[in-house]
Amino acid sequence: TIGNWSPRNDNGRFVGPVTVREAFARSINTVAVQLAEQVGFDAVAEMARRFGITTPISRQPAMALGASEVTLFEMTNAYATVAGGGLEHPPYAIIRVTTGSGRVLYQRGEGDTRQVVAPAVAARMTQLMQASVEEGTARAAQIGRPLAGKTGTTSSNKDGWFIGFSSGLTTGVW
Repeated sequence: TIGNWSPRNDNGRFVGPVTVREAFARSINTVAVQLAEQVGFDAVAEMARRFGITTPISRQPAMALGASEVTLFEMTNAYATVAGGGLEHPPYAIIRVTTGSGRVLYQRGEGDTRQVVAPAVAARMTQLMQASVEEGTARAAQIGRPLAGKTGTTSSNKDGWFIGFSSGLTTGVW
């Protein structure tokens, strides 16, 4: 596990140690920046690439706050990979196309899958996202069954999103 982190208040003062779980659940952004600095901004961007993010990723401290413009589609696919135990199943929209007489013009194949992260890593990520729903910023997303997810907002709260998963279904709402 990663040790305790010390978030700062609006005046830049440390306000006491918190665990990564607490920081994630409560969206304590200073902790996210400290962690990204420790592992390296390039490593964070590379992990985003592994999860299928193709849009340009900033390598500045604000990247830890979600400062890069990533599409809801890409983010939802990344969360689905976590939900799948770290195994990516590329998203698709059409399963089959047939003529009026039933002749199949197109049938989606099984598709390629790839292991993005080890199942144990995906399980730890899921635990962090469950904390966000159980005791953090995503409490309003509770649906009466196990759920893992995360909220995000802009600094002006003009844009907000929630991406989460439960029982084989991953959903992103912007």
